[in-house]
Amino acid sequence: MEQIYDYMYYRFFVYSKKNDVKDWQFNALLYLSFFLWLNVLTVYELYQLISGATMSIINNKVFILSVVSFLIIVNALYFFRNQRYKRIISEFEERAKEEKRFSFQLYI
Repeated sequence: MEQIYDYMYYRFFVYSKKNDVKDWQFNALLYLSFFLWLNVLTVYELYQLISGATMSIINNKVFILSVVSFLIIVNALYFFRNQRYKRIISEFEERAKEEKRFSFQLYI
């Protein structure tokens, strides 16, 4: 599961880098946090749909801001502590180079 999470960060990092964003690492972190928020919201809405509950969290701005802030802080601690994001980026860049080399060999 950790590899999937790291790979998602790497893909958001590459996307940010291609779009000429100045702070690639932080922008990838924001993308990942937003993606996680959408997943939490989807699971909650599915729960409401299945259970028939009528309470909505979308109208509660304090709750939304607190959950999004929590996700950003947890992600920042996960990726920026001990500069983990640098290891993730170097690991997946090496894999990407190997995959490109392998796909070129298959093409020939």
